[in-house]
Amino acid sequence: MGNMNSVWKIVSNDGIYLLKTYNQDYDASLFGINAYSNEALKYEMEYLRFLQENGLPVQKPVKNKEQEYVTKYENTLYIITEWIDGEEAEVKELTLTDYSAIGKLLAKIHKASMRYTNIAKRCPRLPFDEERIDFFLERISLGCKMGFFDENIFHIAVDAGDKINCIMKAMSMKENTKGLIHGDFYSYNLIKNNSQFTPIDFELCSYGYYYQDLATICNENPDEELILAFLQAYQNELSIVVNPDYLKAMQAYLTLFYLAANYNKKEDYSWVDILL
Repeated sequence: MGNMNSVWKIVSNDGIYLLKTYNQDYDASLFGINAYSNEALKYEMEYLRFLQENGLPVQKPVKNKEQEYVTKYENTLYIITEWIDGEEAEVKELTLTDYSAIGKLLAKIHKASMRYTNIAKRCPRLPFDEERIDFFLERISLGCKMGFFDENIFHIAVDAGDKINCIMKAMSMKENTKGLIHGDFYSYNLIKNNSQFTPIDFELCSYGYYYQDLATICNENPDEELILAFLQAYQNELSIVVNPDYLKAMQAYLTLFYLAANYNKKEDYSWVDILL
């Protein structure tokens, strides 16, 4: 199967399942060498089980004949979950009602994760925290040296990194700001079936700031009315007030993350003024 990870739909007599394969030669340096290890995948599946047991609509993890969540064959790891019916959510088609439902769903996930705190800190994947900023900047610097980024982008990124670092440290002093997060909570990782949404692809779940999951949705859609509906539903479910400075910092953090992930690609990066 080469060196890439794969996803398969499996139809059997006893049900429909999703099979995911992870080749151990796959370059996951951006997420840490343990991102797709046996230990990390087992942790992910146990977290899914925890969420399901707490009433969250997530993919049900399935054990193999040896009652293990992860199967290894040669140099590839396999995990199986039950299949989720529905369609991938499309940003352009999502309504105010949809964004309210997504905000409420994310709040329930975070509420459950707040009871998972001690276990969350033992997540084998790299945490999404301020220490990752230096790695992002190293990648962006390399992109500049390779000619994919304008040198000015690096200077903007460095300045933004310093500001994000300070805000993240302030966040860390507050209660219930950190825990196990989805890590990739974009619409393409939501399956819509009628009015219900199911989050999928928890393969980046790790210890980090809850605001990162909020920031993914906010970065994805510029429509202020829709984002307001999303944030309002999230706040109502958790009985909190979202701090706009924390949210903006995590939006910028994700921008650095994106630049680091695409350091060797020539694109139009004029939009990075969001970091200013």
